[in-house]
Amino acid sequence: MLARAAVCLALSALAAGGADWNPRLAAQYLDSRQKEWFDWPRANAAAKPCVSCHTGVTYLLARPALGKALGEETPTVYETGLLASLRSRMDQKEPAAGPGLGVESILAARFLATGEAFERMWALQIREGAAKGAWNWFSLERDPWEMPESRFYGAALAAMAVPARDHGRPEARELVAYLHREQAAQPLHNRLMLLWASAGFPEALPAAPPEIRRTPTAASGDCARVAPPARGAGRRRVPALPAGRGLSPVPPWRPARRHRSAIPASPRGPAPG
Repeated sequence: MLARAAVCLALSALAAGGADWNPRLAAQYLDSRQKEWFDWPRANAAAKPCVSCHTGVTYLLARPALGKALGEETPTVYETGLLASLRSRMDQKEPAAGPGLGVESILAARFLATGEAFERMWALQIREGAAKGAWNWFSLERDPWEMPESRFYGAALAAMAVPARDHGRPEARELVAYLHREQAAQPLHNRLMLLWASAGFPEALPAAPPEIRRTPTAASGDCARVAPPARGAGRRRVPALPAGRGLSPVPPWRPARRHRSAIPASPRGPAPG
């Protein structure tokens, strides 16, 4: 009960603190960082530009939503450039075991959503071993999305990409089995990606044990009854989990690992792969 109350209070504070949030300024900031990325030579060594997990992917996830909120009628030049980079490498299918290709196949499926992109993603899925159902992914000791456990993050992105018509295909079932098998040991940010993916692919989220189904949680709407509304806004409910589904209890908190490789002093940061 104390844990639920703490979560509810935190959500309430976030809502109140964000009442004066400015989407225009957020969009301008994201665009300014992408301009830096596009201009940086290291980000243009192979792909032009590299669609980095820490820059391009997060930009492509967030910026279109901001554009819609702002009434923008066309994508930004950086959205267009990142998508063009993914298209330019669609013919690459080797080395199949390389992490770079696994990453690119998932990103192309998620952001291009073409039949060719989906087929390449499924062709590169791991077929055996402990990672069966997932894809090869970067493990560069760079928190949070290029760590040893980041294979799960990539699999959650893949689940987000899978169209409803493909939820029943065998490869999708293997993906679901992997997500169910591995989710309990994941850090919170990876499990939140799974929760996000379940909005379009409910089966990706494991069925909740009976005792969890009976317990009110923040995600089931319990906080909506105790959190005060944001300034100038009506009371908003927290989105519910898919019926009968839920994440396992959050594993003990652990500090972020330090990168083994030195991070350049440049504000643009490292350019992986």
